[in-house]
Amino acid sequence: MKTNNAYLFILCMMLVLSCGMMVGCGSSSSADKTYTGDTVSVEIYKMSDSSSFVKSSGERCNVIVEASVAIPVKYGKNDDDVKTLNDLINRYVLDCGDSLTIKDGVAHMLNGTLHQYDFSDAPDDNEIIEGDEPTDNAVQTFTTSINIYVIYNKFNVLTLCKVEMLKKDDQVSSISHKYYNFDMKNHCFIDLNKVFNEDALSMVNNELRNELKRSNKVSNDDQLNELGYYNIDNLNVTNNFYFEDKGITWSYLPNELAVEALGEPKVTMPYEVLEPYINEKSVIKYIQY
Repeated sequence: MKTNNAYLFILCMMLVLSCGMMVGCGSSSSADKTYTGDTVSVEIYKMSDSSSFVKSSGERCNVIVEASVAIPVKYGKNDDDVKTLNDLINRYVLDCGDSLTIKDGVAHMLNGTLHQYDFSDAPDDNEIIEGDEPTDNAVQTFTTSINIYVIYNKFNVLTLCKVEMLKKDDQVSSISHKYYNFDMKNHCFIDLNKVFNEDALSMVNNELRNELKRSNKVSNDDQLNELGYYNIDNLNVTNNFYFEDKGITWSYLPNELAVEALGEPKVTMPYEVLEPYINEKSVIKYIQY
């Protein structure tokens, strides 16, 4: 009798765990677990959308967009603080107006990505769409995955990374990383002017070039060219950077600075090197390094 009760208890526990695992399956959007950092707590919100268009060959091509987005759910002393932060994320990361809720902002981003394929005006399933369809005629499915997550959440600085990956059928075609920094103390987006004196940017550019040489163990621009860095003359600091414990890292998109084989080059500058160029209100002064 005791043995039967034990089996019954184990069976019940398995059913409870199974039910818990199935919650949220099959939905177009969902909220995942919450993560807490030094400054902001976020919830992972997932959403997907899809459509299709008819290629000039008459074949139907599927387009899928899926997103996983870190949405702030707790910050500051009241809900207005969270709303202000979400408005900034809508504007700078999701490319939509701050009048939307952030979840509506995610939907707006997905919709905009879908319509890059210019199939939205197709009146019926059998009509052939001509013009701006993708040129990969053999591809049956285009899948864009967008992952927006927290990479720095300390000292009143929040940094989000936005990764976009395009797959053609099951093969990765492209991937890119963009970074967005927010000043939680002053409720604003952090661009270069929030960090450095404007008249010092040319000197920061020189430091960046020197660091690129040091990290690649070369002594001149010609040697960098030989490694595949073809755009050295135009190397400048950009707003595509993120904060780390010991310095700031600049990231460059594929083919922006170097050949495709080098991917997305990164250059990290220690805070000690950057200190002479920061302005009086620089967010670097928040960071304890």
